[in-house]
Amino acid sequence: IGNVLPLKDVLDRCPAPALRLLVAQTHWRSPFEWSDDAERQAIETLNSLQRQLEPPSGPDSTGGGAPLPIEQEAFKRLAAFDDAMEDDLSTPKALAELFTLAKSYSKAKDGAAGPAIPALKKVREAVLARLAAIGVTVGAAPASIPANVQAVLDKRAAARKAKDWKASDALRDELKSLGWSVEDTARGQEARPR
Repeated sequence: IGNVLPLKDVLDRCPAPALRLLVAQTHWRSPFEWSDDAERQAIETLNSLQRQLEPPSGPDSTGGGAPLPIEQEAFKRLAAFDDAMEDDLSTPKALAELFTLAKSYSKAKDGAAGPAIPALKKVREAVLARLAAIGVTVGAAPASIPANVQAVLDKRAAARKAKDWKASDALRDELKSLGWSVEDTARGQEARPR
């Protein structure tokens, strides 16, 4: 009657880390409900984590002195994550701590330099390790871009270079229909599966 989704079909449209994230956002004792909106939200959350947890740029330097605010927050949030996992494997509470810490990390790394870089790297690694513990891999190599999607991206880059914004928007819509989102950054356009 069409009310069963084979896992193979789900994985064709939802990356495995996003699927694990979706499942982990519901406590194991609670009923789990699947929906297209929940799937889409899990993919968006995974993409957001991917962006937030990009490595800090800038040269390392040794510092010392008092812990930075991000290190103090990380200590508290990671301890709360561990407590939630030890308390009946409460993955929703544990993930909430990591989501908050990822946002703080993202803000802290903007414009960070000097002794902040090693501290940020340690925080990032700790968050990635906790996510990996529940099967959510972030920071992995991006998905390879199919040739037809790359062709549209190339056309869009040319349209943006020519300042043809109407064509650029139309090509963004075409990418969306192919199941890809594109974001314009200082490094150029970045495409991700939706």
